[in-house]
Amino acid sequence: MSNEAASSLTVEPTASAYTFETVETTDTIVARMQHITATQSDRVAVVTITLFFGSDGKTSSSSSLYDDLFTHTASTAHFLSSLRPLVRKTDVVFQIDNTLHFLLLGADLQGGQIVQNRLWEALLWRIHNTTDREIVRPLEIAIGHSAYPAPQQDISKCIEAASEVSLHSNFTSERTVRKAVARQSRNTQQATADEEWPNLARKLGIPYLSALAQKAFRASAATRQCQPCPGTPLLPCWARAQYADRGHVKSAGPRGA
Repeated sequence: MSNEAASSLTVEPTASAYTFETVETTDTIVARMQHITATQSDRVAVVTITLFFGSDGKTSSSSSLYDDLFTHTASTAHFLSSLRPLVRKTDVVFQIDNTLHFLLLGADLQGGQIVQNRLWEALLWRIHNTTDREIVRPLEIAIGHSAYPAPQQDISKCIEAASEVSLHSNFTSERTVRKAVARQSRNTQQATADEEWPNLARKLGIPYLSALAQKAFRASAATRQCQPCPGTPLLPCWARAQYADRGHVKSAGPRGA
């Protein structure tokens, strides 16, 4: 690689901000590592984190797919912004879609593992405690690490090795459990309410019928009361049912009988 190409990858340092770069391929990362090992540090550890968001199964148009990709990339950047301060300002951090690469200058394989564990715990905490509705939580996450020039003597192989999974977490089963717990809680609350209403009715001294039993009772009462005795003036069924509920309907013969 020419010196001109290497120098073109240099990023102006910032005094206070923890920065990261968004790139499209790992070729840029390889070039940056080559430049770092040639000019700054002969040892570099790499930690790679991948977030898997999956699909909701509803997107069909290309515009919807693009929106999902944009949202997932933005959510990945959100999680990265909370991880970036956990490594040094002099370290170099990249984002490629939903994958994060941390280049730890001067670190060996053991140092890479220490940083890996630190980032992993922080990411788990951040995912579980994110409250922003615009941020999509990943379905799975994975992390790995490696180092150059030992054990990997080739920079490209080092980046590939860091992408191999050391730790993995799947949140799909956790969401299923949470939904089941919420559903059970709703059922318990409903059952409790069904028990409280009769108790309240007894305290107030009024009869209590469930909606279904009450409906069946009224239908049965209306049917019984709509059978008139011979010569009895007919009342509308709704009126007879109403009087039946109040105990006012009585069987009677013809007037004057």
